[in-house]
Amino acid sequence: MKDKKNQFINKFQALIENNDINLYQDNELKKIGFYLNKKYLKNIFFPSLITASNKHLISRIEANEKKVNKNNQVINYIIDITTEALFDSNFRKQIHYGPTKNEVAIKVKNAYNQNEPIILVGLMFTRKNICPLKTGLGDESDIDFAEIASLIHLNNFARLISYFYPKGCRFIILSEGTRFLKAFDLCYPLVKLYQKKLKNIVKKFNLNHIEIYDYEDFLSTHLDTKIKEQRIENYKKAKKIYEERMIPIFNPYNFEKTIKFAIKADPIKDPKNPKNNFVPLWESIKNSLPYPEISIIAQEKGISYTNLYRNVMQNLFNIRKDPVLEKLRIYVLKRSWEKAIEHNAQVLGDTLTKLDPAKLLSTNAFRTSINPKPGSHLGILCTKETTSRVQPWHGKAYVKADGIGRISTTILTRLEIEGVYNGLPVFAEDYDKTPFLYADEKIYSKLLNQSEIEFNMATR
Repeated sequence: MKDKKNQFINKFQALIENNDINLYQDNELKKIGFYLNKKYLKNIFFPSLITASNKHLISRIEANEKKVNKNNQVINYIIDITTEALFDSNFRKQIHYGPTKNEVAIKVKNAYNQNEPIILVGLMFTRKNICPLKTGLGDESDIDFAEIASLIHLNNFARLISYFYPKGCRFIILSEGTRFLKAFDLCYPLVKLYQKKLKNIVKKFNLNHIEIYDYEDFLSTHLDTKIKEQRIENYKKAKKIYEERMIPIFNPYNFEKTIKFAIKADPIKDPKNPKNNFVPLWESIKNSLPYPEISIIAQEKGISYTNLYRNVMQNLFNIRKDPVLEKLRIYVLKRSWEKAIEHNAQVLGDTLTKLDPAKLLSTNAFRTSINPKPGSHLGILCTKETTSRVQPWHGKAYVKADGIGRISTTILTRLEIEGVYNGLPVFAEDYDKTPFLYADEKIYSKLLNQSEIEFNMATR
């Protein structure tokens, strides 16, 4: 696809626009799939997952031990081996963007001398994305195997560090759902329920290194009154900046021009991305919002929300001949543009306030990132990634057989799983109304027959 508008299309939008990629109908999913019963989950599925997690941890311990001279003085050995663990390629990604090993080693040494644990802080697990093409027809509180596998993986990273570092490791997850309530038009009770479910996973699987807090609650506890007031004022300044730059250029009848102007007007430049900052975030936000108007029209026409949603999203740059579809196209563009302004104003406001949640805990704490850029953040893997790089809260777990029949897990959008890989839906008791996971034919057959299984937790 090389026409003008498509220079602005990301991978997910390309999937949406490809008419050769089809979804199962929403009302057919449970007929195609089946339910894993509680007994199988309790006695075989989850124990196999934990066994594989422990096995993977042992392999990473052994791999890191080979990298460091054990004849070093005890303190030097601890610092060196902990630093190596913090760079383990099964948990880290795009290492070249983050701090150097020497910079990390200095913070590890300082933490050790100050009798502090290694603290990792990540802003993630906002809520479950409600895009029907990404996760299906659930709500913000849904959790499934994507969250479970990812939290176990992240806990393993902290376990690896703790094995070498005598003062332990805390992995603090700050869930941003309440931070972006307005930007994503989220339901507060469902956001809090999502966080509660995450905490239940931590408790159920004894993920003792993971701590989950609401981002706004965390800041409320750690910021003084003056900084809180500055944060409000800086948000207002940031909102004004974005509104002055992005609202006048909005033109749904020539949206290609709007995008070009937005890239130039972006207050945050990204030398690594030709689209800069605002447009990529708008691309994500437009497929993260509820669209009540689409739902209303779908009900009136007697068609599925998912199908109408995709129809509207397929042609956002083109004026539609059908007046109803044209009205929805403009509605989606306007709504998502305004929400992108709100989201970016929140982020820029906090940047102007110089908020660093990690530093609120310790100058030696490490901020992690799922989207690493040049700077001090440690790029981390939530689970095994493909080129799609979908995060657990934005997609569904897809499990497939590796070369020797073990279960390998990654996260993809529903559209890619169903339309590209022909993944089959598998439901589970007590895990909401959307598929618990999707599987290839080989693993689907094993799960259907309640067979013994083995997971492969490696990400490389």
